[in-house]
Amino acid sequence: MFYCSHAFLALDQIAGYAREVQGEAFSKFMQTEVNKRIFELIHSQDISHKLAGLVIIGSEARVSKLAAKALGKLAKPGGALAAEFVEFEVKRALEWLREDRNESKRFASIIVLKELSMNSPTLMFSHVSQILELIWVALCDSAALIRETGADVLRVCLTLMYERESDSQRQWFKRISDEAEHGISLSTNADLLHGYLLALREMFRHTGRFMDSKFNSTSASIIKLRDHPNILVRKLVMEMFSVLADFDPDTFVSIHLSTCVEWLVSEIKMQGRGSGFDDNKSSAYLALGKLCQIVHLRICSHLPSIFDAIRHDLSRIQRNSSSANAIFQCLSMLSSIRTPVVENEVARVLDLLFAVGLSQQLKVTLCDLVENIPTLASVIREQFLNMLSNILCGISFQHPGAPRLKVKGQSKKQQAEKISGDTVLLALTCLGSFNFQGMMLQELIQMCASTYLQDVRSDIRRAAAITCCQLLARDPVNSQTSKLSLAIAHDMLEKLLMAGVTDSDAMIRQIVFTSLDSRFDCNLAQSNNINTLFLALNDEVFSVREVVMKIIGRLLPLNPGMIKPQLRMILISLMKELQHSTASVQTEECAKLLCDLVVSCNSVVTPYVKPIMAILMKKVHDNNPAVSSKAIAAVGELSRVSCEAMLPFVQEVMPIVMGALQDQSSMLKRECALRTLGQICRGTGVVISPYYEYSTLLDILMGILKTEQSSSIRTEAIKVLGIIGAVDPFLLSVANTPEERDDSDPSPPSSSDESYNPTVVLYALGRMLDDQSLNGYHTAVVQAVMHMFESLRMEFVPHLPMIMPNLLNMLKRCPLSMLEFHLMKLTDMISIVGAHICVYSSDIMNAAQEFWTLSSHLHSVIMSLIETLSIAIQHKIKNFLPTVIPLVLSIFQLSPKGNSQLIRKAVNAFLAFGSSLDEYINLAVPPILSVFEDENAPVDLRIHSMKVLGEIMRTTANFQQSSKIIHSILRVLNNPSGFEFSNVCTSVMTVLAWRLGSNFTTFIPYVSQTLSKLRILDPIYESVISCIIKGEQIPVQWLKAEEIFSKAVRDEQVELKVRINQRQLQRAWDVSEKATAEDWAEWMRRFNVELLKESPSQSLRSCASLAAVYTPLARELFNAGFLNCWLELYDEYKSDLIRSLEVAISATNISPDILQTLLNLAEFMDHDLKPLPLDIRMLCQYSGRCHAWAKALHYKEIEYLSDPKPGNVGSLITINNQLDEFDAAIGILVSSEQSQQKELVATWHEKLNRWEDALAGYELMQEEDPNSVAALFGRMRCLQNLGEWECLSKLSQERFYSTKDEVIRRNIAPVAASAAWSLGEWNFMRDCIDLIKPDSPDGSFFRAVLSLRSKNFMEALQFIQKARQLLDTELTALISESYNCAYPVVVRVQMLAELEEIAGYFQMDDFPERRKLIRETWMKRLKGCQKSVDIWQKILRVHSLALSGAEESAMQIKFANMCRKNGKMGLSFKTLSKLLNTAPNDFGILNISANPPQVVYACLKHAWASLVPELQGFAFDQLRDFTVSLIDRMGIESLDSLESLSDNSNSVEQQQNLKLLARCYLKLGEWQWFLEGGMNESIVPEILRSHFAATRCDKTWYKAWHRWALANFEAIKFFERSADVLHPELLSSYVVPAIQGILYRVAHLTTFKKDFSILWHWQKEVQFKMLFEF
Repeated sequence: MFYCSHAFLALDQIAGYAREVQGEAFSKFMQTEVNKRIFELIHSQDISHKLAGLVIIGSEARVSKLAAKALGKLAKPGGALAAEFVEFEVKRALEWLREDRNESKRFASIIVLKELSMNSPTLMFSHVSQILELIWVALCDSAALIRETGADVLRVCLTLMYERESDSQRQWFKRISDEAEHGISLSTNADLLHGYLLALREMFRHTGRFMDSKFNSTSASIIKLRDHPNILVRKLVMEMFSVLADFDPDTFVSIHLSTCVEWLVSEIKMQGRGSGFDDNKSSAYLALGKLCQIVHLRICSHLPSIFDAIRHDLSRIQRNSSSANAIFQCLSMLSSIRTPVVENEVARVLDLLFAVGLSQQLKVTLCDLVENIPTLASVIREQFLNMLSNILCGISFQHPGAPRLKVKGQSKKQQAEKISGDTVLLALTCLGSFNFQGMMLQELIQMCASTYLQDVRSDIRRAAAITCCQLLARDPVNSQTSKLSLAIAHDMLEKLLMAGVTDSDAMIRQIVFTSLDSRFDCNLAQSNNINTLFLALNDEVFSVREVVMKIIGRLLPLNPGMIKPQLRMILISLMKELQHSTASVQTEECAKLLCDLVVSCNSVVTPYVKPIMAILMKKVHDNNPAVSSKAIAAVGELSRVSCEAMLPFVQEVMPIVMGALQDQSSMLKRECALRTLGQICRGTGVVISPYYEYSTLLDILMGILKTEQSSSIRTEAIKVLGIIGAVDPFLLSVANTPEERDDSDPSPPSSSDESYNPTVVLYALGRMLDDQSLNGYHTAVVQAVMHMFESLRMEFVPHLPMIMPNLLNMLKRCPLSMLEFHLMKLTDMISIVGAHICVYSSDIMNAAQEFWTLSSHLHSVIMSLIETLSIAIQHKIKNFLPTVIPLVLSIFQLSPKGNSQLIRKAVNAFLAFGSSLDEYINLAVPPILSVFEDENAPVDLRIHSMKVLGEIMRTTANFQQSSKIIHSILRVLNNPSGFEFSNVCTSVMTVLAWRLGSNFTTFIPYVSQTLSKLRILDPIYESVISCIIKGEQIPVQWLKAEEIFSKAVRDEQVELKVRINQRQLQRAWDVSEKATAEDWAEWMRRFNVELLKESPSQSLRSCASLAAVYTPLARELFNAGFLNCWLELYDEYKSDLIRSLEVAISATNISPDILQTLLNLAEFMDHDLKPLPLDIRMLCQYSGRCHAWAKALHYKEIEYLSDPKPGNVGSLITINNQLDEFDAAIGILVSSEQSQQKELVATWHEKLNRWEDALAGYELMQEEDPNSVAALFGRMRCLQNLGEWECLSKLSQERFYSTKDEVIRRNIAPVAASAAWSLGEWNFMRDCIDLIKPDSPDGSFFRAVLSLRSKNFMEALQFIQKARQLLDTELTALISESYNCAYPVVVRVQMLAELEEIAGYFQMDDFPERRKLIRETWMKRLKGCQKSVDIWQKILRVHSLALSGAEESAMQIKFANMCRKNGKMGLSFKTLSKLLNTAPNDFGILNISANPPQVVYACLKHAWASLVPELQGFAFDQLRDFTVSLIDRMGIESLDSLESLSDNSNSVEQQQNLKLLARCYLKLGEWQWFLEGGMNESIVPEILRSHFAATRCDKTWYKAWHRWALANFEAIKFFERSADVLHPELLSSYVVPAIQGILYRVAHLTTFKKDFSILWHWQKEVQFKMLFEF
């Protein structure tokens, strides 16, 4: 079986390869590599090789299990290959089951069905009914193995049916149970009985409660069979006892328990039952144990008899007998009944247990006994340790310090020699894995290390190393600091490290170092141990070096002086090795080791960031994906540990990472690139801005979520989205202006246009050709294009511009191995379109010339390409002949032997040039003649070259080479073998005579003499010569042209439609028995592919095979495929299809992306004026569920027009609100408010985010109906959005603890948890979270928060990762609609990323600069988010886990300002109150000196915004006092000193104070202006002085200049109104400052509209002649 196991391993690797590569690459690999190798194995003369081949194809019963497992693994990759593979294998297996009995075939079929069902349940579900129809064939077979395997198949089928609610479920359950019950009651055949019992066993286990009604009768029938003479039936009945007890414990105990237990005990005690006695007894013990586990204390009355049987059998079992295993297992299960009876009975059998001898099952049983019976733990440990010590050391265990007992008789060595190596191996394993708590084992460890670390057997050395490490890690001596303890630990570690360095087995070396975890660090950090570790760092095996590097990095903080210098040397060595290595494996290992060094030893690496990056940037472009992936990963780790030191390299790294993200050829590379992108952004603090600097980055990340199949990559992409941040969708759309966006995508024609299908298909295929990462699919793309060419013929010509540029670009990038194929297809394409290829002839010729030098293997196909292109463009080939002729001539320098086909194509090329060859005839004729005269050339090639020459003479007007031709012909004819060329020679001379006319007279005597001598007679030649001599006209019909090129007839035809197989399509869209998300995914995939396969359009059909392996193409062509098939369906099929679509859209478990695809289909058909007859209400409902609000609005408006009921009005308000169409939503509310009920009005206010009005409405509802749940939840939502956490918490706790309705409590829990979090009520929050489902995003998020609060960081990270995975489906569906729709979920993803960073923040007490970087990163993200109160509130609440309000005061103030501007004054007041150092009030009176200036300024603005006149007056007065205090604090005496301070300020704090002072002055001017009710002569100077001071404090603030200009303008208007004539001096004193303010404002802001409006008003209202003078 050696070759069998290796064959199975190979198939496992094939399955892994299939999951890594995709589509065409995997198909080619299977055809060219795997199948070829299997064929060689099967036909080998070596029996072992044949067996290995049979393992793979599964044609022999003895290896069918292995083969079936391999088939199951091959069914896992997914996609069309797996689907077709499963379909084929299932059909074949079912056919074998139907055939007459052939044991090997029947077993192979049933084992294949079992493995396919287990590995690909979704694909197998559609075949369950067919399998169940034939399952009795296997269950009733005469071979027990087939019956048991059939039961396994039945189990999987029943499980699949139970998990999926379907109409046929109960019917099948009933059929199987009835058949089985009928069988056991009537059948006497033991094999049949065994099969029926197997069926009943699976029915009880895997059909839920279906067997409830049949339990009593069926259980009685089964138990009656307990004395059946057949041992298989009897053993199965024993097993059924526990199955029945588990199904209905109470009924079983009351009716059958005593009977069953007594019978089992009697079976155990019976002697001499026959050959099957031992198996029977083992089965009885196992059955007893399982019954004990199920019925627990209810079996206590039978325990004495059970233990009597156990003691009796243990006393008779021979030492080291395997027959005791069943007894041991029974004891393990009995010990779960924790009663004094069991404890006493177990204590009585302990000596008997140890007398049996050591076994693995004994060790397991002892572990169970120690856990379940703690009172016996010390006794068990002592006796077990004695047993192990006797085996390993030859003496019983003696505690350290105890007197040594002398052992008489044999020495330890002699005793050890009698013990087998397997027993020693087991003893070492047990010693290391058993819990010897409280035992001092250091001496035993030393003995084991001394004896067994040097053993000749590698498995014993391996076990000894693991055991010594495990025991030493748990022993107190490892952590003690006494001299003796240190000596013992040092001695042990020295032995282990020497084994890790010197052992010949690399696996042992790796195990040693892997086992030395952080518990050994204090001892490992000693200098001698560190030296040994650095020796191991040069191990020949990379995995060992990798483990050692991690250990050294872990020890670095403990002994930096010893480790750092050596690590620097290692780092430099790795850099040199990475730079100069050329071997891919060595480079990959070096990059990985460097990555480990970066992770483990960041303090050593940071100074070398620049040289490391210089080397890594070269390796990221390596052609080997493994090398480039490791280099990219190293860049990411370097960013993580070096942080801001990596900032100079971000601009260089980002394009490389983005390119790797799009590389579809390597999943590993994409995953590494994603991880690196997150590490770069998080490590350097570069967040939000990458979306602006790299406009395609967000599209790339969204594309990964839409198309990526790997869940790990999708989760990593979600993580990266959170790390970069939830950028404001509006600001991002503004930044990516239309000029910068790619609008090159052509809009497809109308679907009624004949060119629609080719256009859509070619557009999709062209994009695939442009994507270099999809080069594995390019061959299939070219084949699909060629299929379209062959179908459309000349109708394809208008579409050439859509595909030819992509095809030519792809040729330049494709691998050399595929270039020949693509050039052949290009040649075929040119032969179809003919002269229409002329536009691209220059590009084609340039490509041919470029490829010519790549490989000589391409010369043949390039010659064909040149020949075909020459025929297509005819005389235009003349422009390219100067470059083409040298290529053709170089062919003739080759030897004709072995190159005849290539030379033939070169000869044909000369003919293809036609009349354009006239100028080059002197170059063409000599090589053709040389081929003709070469006697080594094949005869057919020589004849062909002369025929071509004759055709050239017929078409050319240049006859300068006629003499050479004639002499060459005559020389060949004069040769002995010349006669076979006589016909072609005379034909050529005839043409030559015809073309030369009278000029041929000179050659006639010479030629005639030769022909006469050789007796060659050609009537046509003679006639032509006669005409020439007589001077007559030569008839043209005498000259027969040679057909050198085969010209196929090419019809000019339109695309032919093909009849579709409507029954086949119906089977594909059938939705019956589709229940799980996997079922719907497979349904969608199959339906999509079948639409293309059965499409009446040849263009779409040509893509079917490619779409089957490349899912995004199938998704892109889904609408077109559906439309084409829909138009051809009969009405009854259309009705059935609509029913299936409605079921699919409304299915519970269908994934959001499939739902969105179906909704997009409905929209597509609507746009195409072919709407599907789907229910509008259903489409609207599910469009809203997918957040496709534009679709939902369209359908809801249609519904509203037909039924304007209140529910539709509310839905319209919601949808318009979601689309930010607030005016439309308010309009709907205003028009409907008078006629609707109050309850509905409150709901509408909520949908419009008018939370105060909504709260008032809900409170009124609550007063009218105190038990209204809708009003309760409405109030809670309003309070949550208003930030009224105290009221919300009080309301939540009141209802949460008072109500007993679990549904209400669960609905309250998420909102209540948010309130409790905001108020720091952690106990209440924990109570709420207990009711939130753990498998929901909210549940995982809140649990992560609580874990962070309790500093349980590992648990928090697990919850964060789980939350990301749970958000995957929702985020993917929303992003498919738009980033704007997905934005709320992206914010949640950012919050998860920041929770993850908080976990790191808490652990960085010793790294203040890192903490500062994290805080700055949080601030950048928050500033880049949408300016929404709700979003900012959630993010700041996350920050509050790590930061106090004072630490984040700047963002808290911004948040308070945002609340104030949005009318949420209460939330603004609470936020600012938390930042004050004094007791909060209404901000009318503030302690200016005791609070931070920025907070005081924000509080004053809040007080002013309250619109209370008295409070506004207080705010103005306090602002004036506050401004004076700022001036005094900064030491400013006048405006001149203010301007000087502004120009010369270098202090950051001083600059911040100046900016704050500018804002204070500006507000003073504005508020004074407002309080005075406008401009008047007394306040104009003061207002202008305030505005001017603002411009002096912050000269770059555009708003100050704007207000300064506006104030001067208003002053002019005031004086204009108050005086009939304005004095020039007065006018100039305001005009000049106003113009200056405008110009300065323009200098600091590029928006000029308001400035020019001011000038426009001046021009209209005042005659400003002086304006132009100024």
